[in-house]
Amino acid sequence: MLGHTRNAIPLLGFAVFAVLLICCVNLANLLLARGVTRQREIAVRLALGAGRRRIVQRLMLESLILSALGGGAGLVLAEVTLQGVRVFGAANVPFIREARLDLTAVLFTAVISLVTAVFFGLLPALRLSRLAAIETLRSGTRLTEGRQVRSWQRGLLTAQIAVVLVLLASSGLLLESFRRLVGQELGYQPKSVITVDLSTWGFGTNDEVCQLYRRLQARLKMLPGVEAVGTVSSAPLTGKWIFDEKPQVVGRPLPEAERPAVSATFVAFDYFQAMGIPLLDGRLFRDVELKDHGYGQTVILNQSAAAVLFPDGSAVGGRFTVGSNPDRVLEVVGVVKDTRDVRLEEKPHPRFYWQYAFGGAQVVMRTSAPIAALLPLVRDAVKEIDTRILSQNARPMSEIVSSTVAERRFLVMMVTVYAGVALLVAVVGVFGVIAYQVAQRNNEFGIRLALGASPASIMRLVLFQVGGLVIVGVGFGILLSLGSGQFLASQLFDVSPHDPRMLGGVGLLVVIVSLIASALPARRAGRVDPMVALRDDG
Repeated sequence: MLGHTRNAIPLLGFAVFAVLLICCVNLANLLLARGVTRQREIAVRLALGAGRRRIVQRLMLESLILSALGGGAGLVLAEVTLQGVRVFGAANVPFIREARLDLTAVLFTAVISLVTAVFFGLLPALRLSRLAAIETLRSGTRLTEGRQVRSWQRGLLTAQIAVVLVLLASSGLLLESFRRLVGQELGYQPKSVITVDLSTWGFGTNDEVCQLYRRLQARLKMLPGVEAVGTVSSAPLTGKWIFDEKPQVVGRPLPEAERPAVSATFVAFDYFQAMGIPLLDGRLFRDVELKDHGYGQTVILNQSAAAVLFPDGSAVGGRFTVGSNPDRVLEVVGVVKDTRDVRLEEKPHPRFYWQYAFGGAQVVMRTSAPIAALLPLVRDAVKEIDTRILSQNARPMSEIVSSTVAERRFLVMMVTVYAGVALLVAVVGVFGVIAYQVAQRNNEFGIRLALGASPASIMRLVLFQVGGLVIVGVGFGILLSLGSGQFLASQLFDVSPHDPRMLGGVGLLVVIVSLIASALPARRAGRVDPMVALRDDG
């Protein structure tokens, strides 16, 4: 039921987990910073007889309330964004239209909120419960976070940067992969092409069906803007009717097990002109060669089939047999360009085109008129020819091509959104941590300025320290990306999961964004009034 979407589900789960982890790291940093400002309050409670267990319980309750409020707000936001996911989500993604914010989702969110509150709120709570009340009250009014808290904050900040880089790198690789996938050579021109499925099962013989298609082709060519009309057993990327044969080249007998498998496609009339498939050698089919009662005796090969069946020279003029009838010899009259018929990710298969118009074939037509205006005319023309014909799935070929990458487009969209949210949350986290640490070091900066340091040198000092932390985080992030590359490889097309340019570019982006987020706190550090800072210290 899941099809190719199965491989994308773990990647989306990782993206969700990464965003959650970054939010939780920010939460832990904020709780550590807030704990420093509450040292005197906690010390007073301890001095008045409150036990450490009671202190931990109170602080954990605050964390639970914070997570509950965040989880509740997340559920509201999820209900809103889920509407957008249904609208913009790919129709080919299984069950995406049925996605609902049900009881399971609510309970899952509640459990996650509880777990994150306990896990990331416990460290600050335990640290504050170990305060020495007498020393804290005796220390005066100035509170600093201490070397241990500062180290924790920097470590959490580094971890946050690493996770952000992995998510951004994954998003960048998926975007580049998608760009290359949709930009590759198809072998045909889907723009301005319409495909129509026809049901002709009410006809008794194939002669009737072929005569019907002849009349239909003539009628459709009379529609305004229609340039070419053909039929095909299975239009590219539709997978309607596909089968393989094992041709036996005349004059070069091989056991059946050693013969190459070549896909067979039935076409008639101006199929190649309608699809815009270039002729490379020989000629195309002629209408006089189309038989009403059965298969033709001429075929056209694509490049891959020509190379496989006739590797020593030109395929035009070559002959081969298929099936169990050795007397039915097919002659190659032309070679056309390879086309991507099964999936865009797959290389073109060896294929031969057999001239035959049969019941259930698809009609393809090229038009210079607007497709939306032409579709009703096509349906009317089909009814005029014979009321027993049922036309279905009339749609542009470009829409078919687009639908084959719908799952990838959805995955890229979701991961990119997650990466953008993660980067935004990380920027806020960097700003908060650096702003807090700058505020705690006002006395130090005041002394430096009083001793002759310039404001610019103070700004450089802060930015240099931030840059060091960010570069360490970027380094760890690159290592994580290299280690998890195979996890992403199944979703990439023509892109290495270890692309050094992508990793380097994302790393540079993270460094620049982090330094920009730190610029305002660094500027404030350079504008500290030495007299005010020293007076507050006294």
